[in-house]
Amino acid sequence: MIKKIGSLMTKKIQNILCLLIIMSLQSFGQKYLKIMNKAQSYMDKKKYDKAIKLYDKVIELNPNYSSAFGNRAIAKAKKNNHKEAIIDFDNAIAIKSKTKGLESLPYYTGLTYFNRGLSKRQIGDFNGAIADFTEAANLNYEKNDCLEMISVCKVQIKNQP
Repeated sequence: MIKKIGSLMTKKIQNILCLLIIMSLQSFGQKYLKIMNKAQSYMDKKKYDKAIKLYDKVIELNPNYSSAFGNRAIAKAKKNNHKEAIIDFDNAIAIKSKTKGLESLPYYTGLTYFNRGLSKRQIGDFNGAIADFTEAANLNYEKNDCLEMISVCKVQIKNQP
């Protein structure tokens, strides 16, 4: 009987611990989502430096949150810092390939490839950009836009000295 009571107490303690862990994770998740929302409001106001600092904080809190890397990359691209943006897009793509959920859906992964292609095009890496636009199209991201950007890059390659 004492063994059974001890076992029940252990299960109750385990359940309470699990509940506390879930509650702390929810609180943690809400914290970085609030920061993401604030960062997005800075993006909307074209205050990219402030947005980047907040995305840095989110990445510090959750280094596996691909949207933080993707959004920070967009902020860096808006500041014409395309080389750093490409690194963040690379990280976002790597994280998406390892996770499941909304962020890893083909359309959103395609969006990240498309945006990385735009940055590659801006630094003159037209072949890299074509590869990214092709991958984005293969992931069913706005095929017409992808095909248009592939054509633009091909013209730019032809016009290179």
